[in-house]
Amino acid sequence: MGTSSCKELKSRCAIRQFLERNQAVLQSILTHLEGISASNKSLEVQTIEHAIRKVLAGREQVEDLDLCKKVVDLLVALESSKIPNFHTQNAKESQFLCRPLGQTMIYRDNNPVHPDVVCESSNSEWPSF
Repeated sequence: MGTSSCKELKSRCAIRQFLERNQAVLQSILTHLEGISASNKSLEVQTIEHAIRKVLAGREQVEDLDLCKKVVDLLVALESSKIPNFHTQNAKESQFLCRPLGQTMIYRDNNPVHPDVVCESSNSEWPSF
């Protein structure tokens, strides 16, 4: 199959073009994350925020950042940014990505006996995850 690192396949990796097309969405997410207190940010959310800053600054080769391995939730959010409903099993981080995109987040627990939790984009109060 080959490598799984953009670093080794820069000429074939399309992450740069994908991020360039989504600069406005990245900025919206970053603005939202900057408004959240540090104590409410998981390590993953902090990593996402740091990665967005690096991408938007444009000083580094995005392929060298290994974003597909380090900030998968961010990439999924970017891919689905135009879809009104965001389904996730990772609400702790996804909630911070759905809100600035105006998406309704639907959290599905791993245990099927638990009902889905629907967090409407128009509702400012979401449950704690």
